[in-house]
Formats: sequence, C-alpha cells, structure tokens
Amino acid sequence: MILKSSNKTILIIRIGLRTNKFNIQKSYTIIIFTRKRSFRNNLTTTYLLADATVTAIHLPSIYLQSILVDGFGLGVFNTNDIACRERNYLFYVTTVAAISFPCWASFDQYAITCREASFRNRWSSIKVIRLVIIGTVIFWAIIYFPLIFFYSHVDCFSDYHFY
Repeated sequence: MILKSSNKTILIIRIGLRTNKFNIQKSYTIIIFTRKRSFRNNLTTTYLLADATVTAIHLPSIYLQSILVDGFGLGVFNTNDIACRERNYLFYVTTVAAISFPCWASFDQYAITCREASFRNRWSSIKVIRLVIIGTVIFWAIIYFPLIFFYSHVDCFSDYHFY
C-alpha cells in the first residue's frame, strides 16, 4: 500500500513537472514569436503562435484539474456536473485545435510554394490566416458543443488513473 501511494505521488510530481516544462516552452514560443518583427510578419509562425497559445491554455486548465482530483483527492472538479462538462469540452476543443494548427502551417508552406499565383495570393494574406485561426477554433467549438449537453458523467476523471 505504501509503495502504491509513493508511486502515485512520484507520478503526480512527474506529470506536474512535465506540464510546467511544456507550459514554459510554449510561453517562450509566444514570447519569441511576438517580439521579433520578422516572426510576426511570417504567416507560418502565426499558426505556430496560435498553437502555442491554445496549448498554453490547454495544459494548466486540463492537467492541473486532473492532478488536483486524482493526486490530492480534492473533490471540487469531479463532484460538480457543470465543472465536469466544462472540463471535458475544453479538453476536446483545445486538443484538436492544437493539433490543427501545425497542419495549417504545413498547408501554408504548400500554398506559398504553389506554382499557381492566384492560389498562392489567396492564401498568403495575414487577414486570411487570422480568419482561418478563428474559424478553426469556432469550428471545433461547434463540433464539440453537444458534449456539454449529452455528457452527464460526474466522475469525469475516472478515465485518468495515475496508478
């Protein structure tokens, strides 16, 4: 029993440290991409900046709650149905949005090197890039919106066992 408890504690500490490491990395990405003008004007880095922003929202809001519930037994997030639904909705929306932005960055690299000038000019605008970023977040938010109403499992952290 003591060994199981100590393994769980070590695993919680590792997950917490890893979450902090990734959050620091994404924060550095945001700082670097927003400080230098050449990065701000680059279309591909705009997608990567959006990815870093969504991931910086995702990591503390999702994994911190899991650590508090499973690691320390705080029943705040797993006993309230509204908090559970919000957590699962935010989990899915931020996960797929963060996965989508590197795909859009790859598509942007394809669009920049395309031989057809009309296609290249259509996708090489910062205005279009911003609309794509906002549209991607709105698209995934709408796709997962039914999750708020149809997901009624209060113990939403039962899938995430740390032992």
